[in-house]
Amino acid sequence: MLTPESIVGALIEIVLPDCFNPYRDLDSLHDRLDAPALRRRNLLTYLQVMAQLGPSELWVAESGSHTGTRRSGLPLVPTTELTGLNERFATTGFAVPTRTSDRAGMTAAFVWQAALERPNLPLFWNAVMAHPHRAGQPYHNRSVRRTELTAYQPVLQNLLKLFSFTTVIAIGRVAERTLVDVGISCRYVRHPAQGGARAFREGVE
Repeated sequence: MLTPESIVGALIEIVLPDCFNPYRDLDSLHDRLDAPALRRRNLLTYLQVMAQLGPSELWVAESGSHTGTRRSGLPLVPTTELTGLNERFATTGFAVPTRTSDRAGMTAAFVWQAALERPNLPLFWNAVMAHPHRAGQPYHNRSVRRTELTAYQPVLQNLLKLFSFTTVIAIGRVAERTLVDVGISCRYVRHPAQGGARAFREGVE
């Protein structure tokens, strides 16, 4: 039976080289000792809250970043926004898993700004629900590999079965290719990074 718990449980089991799995891996420099458990709880809370809200849209980005999913456990959400999520969703389920200060990435800021203008808040996800980094450079983002996309496709497919989305938006070409590969009809919008903010907003609108 598909549940938010089964989605989170499947993510824990995925182990790939040069890819930080926030739901099982510990960053000794920045994390609290219970950080993986807190990130699992954050994601579970997020899925449970969104299941109650019944989102009609799914927005899929490429992968987690070193300032976003790697630290918070949530797609496109830095730890600086977790307190705000508790207030927005009237819960105490979101906790900060890190010991060190954080900064919001520009991609997350652009996406959230656009999402908050929608009639209903979409559900955010990453094609790769981990942080792909360069070998020996754990805090540098890199493009995802085909093997990583393939490893996370079953989780994405189960997410689509768990929710009844009427619209799926792919943020960037990598997300679009991933969705097409699993037979999902989606709408492509320009990724907001590298000067694409205006095109992203126009695409979403």
